[in-house]
Amino acid sequence: MPDEPRRPSPIHKELLARGARVDLRPRPGEHVDAGDGENWGDERAVDAAFLAELLTRPTSGAGAASGAGPTTGAGAATGAGATSHRAVWLAGARITGVLDLEAAHLTRPLHLEDCWFEAPEPVVLNDARAFTVQLPGCHLHGFLANCLQAQGDVCLGRGFTSDGEVQVCGAHIQGALDCDGGVFRNVGGTAVDASGVVADGGLWFEGARVTGLVDLITARTGGQLNCTSGVFDNSSSTDEHQIALRAYGIVVADSVFLRADPGGKGGRFEAHGEVVLRNAQIGGDLDCTGGGFRHAGGRAVDAYGMVCTGTVLCRDGFAADGEVMLHGARIGGNLQCNGGTFRTGRADRLALDAQRVAVDGNVNLRDKFDARGGVSLLNARVGGDLSCKGGRFLRSPQGKYALRLLGADVTRRVRFLPTDLDGTVDLRMAKVGGWQDTPRSWDRAGRPGRAAHVRLNGFTYTSIQGMTTERRLAWLARDDDGFAPQPYRQLADVHQREGDERGARQVRVAAQLRRRERPHGLLDRVQWPFRMAWTGVLWATMGFGYWPWRILLPIGGLYSFGCWWFARAEARGQILRSRTVGGDLDFHSARYTADLLIPGAGLGERSRFYAVGDAATCASVYTLAGWALAAMLIAGLTGVFKRL
Repeated sequence: MPDEPRRPSPIHKELLARGARVDLRPRPGEHVDAGDGENWGDERAVDAAFLAELLTRPTSGAGAASGAGPTTGAGAATGAGATSHRAVWLAGARITGVLDLEAAHLTRPLHLEDCWFEAPEPVVLNDARAFTVQLPGCHLHGFLANCLQAQGDVCLGRGFTSDGEVQVCGAHIQGALDCDGGVFRNVGGTAVDASGVVADGGLWFEGARVTGLVDLITARTGGQLNCTSGVFDNSSSTDEHQIALRAYGIVVADSVFLRADPGGKGGRFEAHGEVVLRNAQIGGDLDCTGGGFRHAGGRAVDAYGMVCTGTVLCRDGFAADGEVMLHGARIGGNLQCNGGTFRTGRADRLALDAQRVAVDGNVNLRDKFDARGGVSLLNARVGGDLSCKGGRFLRSPQGKYALRLLGADVTRRVRFLPTDLDGTVDLRMAKVGGWQDTPRSWDRAGRPGRAAHVRLNGFTYTSIQGMTTERRLAWLARDDDGFAPQPYRQLADVHQREGDERGARQVRVAAQLRRRERPHGLLDRVQWPFRMAWTGVLWATMGFGYWPWRILLPIGGLYSFGCWWFARAEARGQILRSRTVGGDLDFHSARYTADLLIPGAGLGERSRFYAVGDAATCASVYTLAGWALAAMLIAGLTGVFKRL
């Protein structure tokens, strides 16, 4: 393209009128910083009123449109006063006056590149109808295009800079709202207000630098919301929430990108202030990979009630300084937080609040996942696995819980294998397909003395792995709520289903010991020594009915002792023969002991021989012991003591 003249000349107007490209930059085609436009001379000045008249002038016929491109000299003036449907294309100009196109019907596309708007007033296109509006690299003091109807793109990027508010509220853009690489500054206020905008081709803020609020409330787009590598800073706001990006109720047909540049060249996405995605509807993924979200003391991300058809990615360098809220969100894919850092600075805030979240796929809080302030999956629904392998779960200094799964439902398996754990894990009323952990899971990665606690009442699972029965019983004893029968019953039932009869009995016996070990109330404290003595007898003699064969040990011991004792008693003359017994019948201590010890044995030894002195006392004790052991044996076999 031939160079355009760069001296004051009426030919500029003629060329613009003919649809030619007018490039007033020192080197046509090369980008210049329009921020230096106040130093440009009059040879680059173009009146805004002329541009407005040119953009709204009715187009003429084909003859006016036949110009193939820009020309110079007298020939360019041919057809003066004619108009063209070709774009008004101007670069490197100093625009004087106010460009006001409110409610105008633009008959030609608008393309202003690297232009500096001299007037302190904003460019106005409120209620206008246009083909495309392209302002790449332009510097201006605000842009008002509320309710704009554009048949193509609206480009406010590639070096576009606004030192005032940009408004496109309620606009309908059949192309894209392209703010890639734009700079938007309105310290303490709204930098970009696109609430209610409809952009069929997408909302693009890739690499944008924003100082102030970006407002996308109820915006709709048929494409993406792409903020890759963007920096949204509203930390200077006096509002308590300091919202950097407000996309409440936004509807995005494709994905939302609040991520670092995957190629590593564009830097990371950063939000200094809250990012609000409440009740957002996302047709693809929510990708926050490598993004930085900072709102210390408040919420860094608020996605309450969000519906995301794809996967939510908060991984690989994702960092949130403030609460991340996914309360009530619905996720059609996975929730991937592996390698993400979640921190909160307040005791009343969680590092990750995913209460009532519904995830059709897997939830990954693994591989250097780092949560400092507690993670809540209360009443969550997970259609796949929940993996905590290699993650860190640390409560806040004033908090209690490291991880809450109260009422959660995980269809498949939970792999609870963190590298670091500080705080209580709440598993009450949770339902999982399988549970896997190890002793190191609860000892802060092998640091005994700072062991974590657990709450287990109502926790159900179909399989459990990772510990021996003895270790698992020690795990049950960590319960902050003290003894409850359900966790023991659940563990015993799983052992029973898996064919581990010994393990099931071991758990049930341990439950009986736990149930009796702690007194409840004043009366229990008075009776406690006697109750513990009786508990010891039940455990030693029959294992509370789960090991009834143990009763044979005291019976055998008493029988052996009786044989020896009564034989010595007979030698001392303490066993006397009855008068009805002939002298040819000898005394047998074994048969005599059995007749005393076995109730209803009917061996006749007690009628043939009777004891006197100490032997008589011992015989009475043996008779009572026999009845007691028999009663305990019957009770054990019938399950009287199996109360769990």
